[in-house]
Amino acid sequence: MSATAETVPVFSEGSDRAENAGPAISPERYADILGGLELQTLEVDEVIASVDRFLIASLQAPPRVTVKTESECSVDDVLDVRATCTVAGVVGRRKCFRIAVTYRVRFSYSETPDEPFFDVFKALSLPMIVWPFFREAVHSLTLQMGLPPLTLPLQKAFAEG
Repeated sequence: MSATAETVPVFSEGSDRAENAGPAISPERYADILGGLELQTLEVDEVIASVDRFLIASLQAPPRVTVKTESECSVDDVLDVRATCTVAGVVGRRKCFRIAVTYRVRFSYSETPDEPFFDVFKALSLPMIVWPFFREAVHSLTLQMGLPPLTLPLQKAFAEG
């Protein structure tokens, strides 16, 4: 139920990247960098929630639920990540509700992460880190918005590409 903002080649086969559409990283290199990360903070930066009560009142069936995750990473003295998770209830082309939560996640590192690492980290690891927090926020906020509480599914693994 999660989507990333972009599709990236996840892991390269050996050192030959000629057939990949973008930068890639070997599973071993990714594991080395990931193993050196230590979570420092995970904080909410922003919450945006809206509901169209007129549309909700006229619904004959539950809306289609969409989920999207976007993120950006930067490296200074820490790995600083901003991840925005958005869930929306959609009827036709209209949104009957929308919740967006932006998290700021900071890590210390022993080896400086690079772009190929970021591509895989944003697609695989970051969603697994923020998903439980987003899942709880959506459940709580939908209830506070006067909607039936929405429980998003557990994320057990993310498929490649």
